[in-house]
Amino acid sequence: MVKKYSIVALFATLCLSTLSFATLVKQINVEELSQTSEKIVYATVQGVKVEGPSGARKFSSTVITFSVHDTWKGAPSQTVALRQLTNDYKSRLHAVIPLPVFKVGEKVVVFLSKEGRLGMASPMGLEQGVFRFPSKQGETISENTTIANQFKNKNLMQNVASKKLKQYMATQKIDATQERKLLTFGELKKMVKISTEKAAP
Repeated sequence: MVKKYSIVALFATLCLSTLSFATLVKQINVEELSQTSEKIVYATVQGVKVEGPSGARKFSSTVITFSVHDTWKGAPSQTVALRQLTNDYKSRLHAVIPLPVFKVGEKVVVFLSKEGRLGMASPMGLEQGVFRFPSKQGETISENTTIANQFKNKNLMQNVASKKLKQYMATQKIDATQERKLLTFGELKKMVKISTEKAAP
């Protein structure tokens, strides 16, 4: 039990972003997810590498490298790297804090937080900020391909503030009450674009 709480304390202390630990894991909608992310990319997982303790970092970490196809927010780049605590689906850490686990070759849309202490970061909202395609690996992705996070987009469309975003959701018949849980790739991209648009001067 002591070890379990020690893991939680370690994770919180790392300050994965400038936001609080509670903010990272609370349920957030697409508008907040988009606005609070440092960078949003559509990419393929290129590499997953576990690295041991080094310097001030007294614990193992995993570096996930993404080959970027399209940047939805932030400075465009060909690759993006994410360093988070070493984790897998069978680990004790994952049972306490469900950090996303990535597989080489999978295509994802990932909402990245700002790096915190020791260069650590995390997808915003943890698994809420990682969207995967239900389609088979290698299948061509189009604007109409369905996409969802681990929670089947639960609460993703609720309580949005933007009138333009509400209008778009109404046009696309995207029900904020979650009767329709899957989005298309094109719809998610458009919702992110609307959510991150700067107000006209």
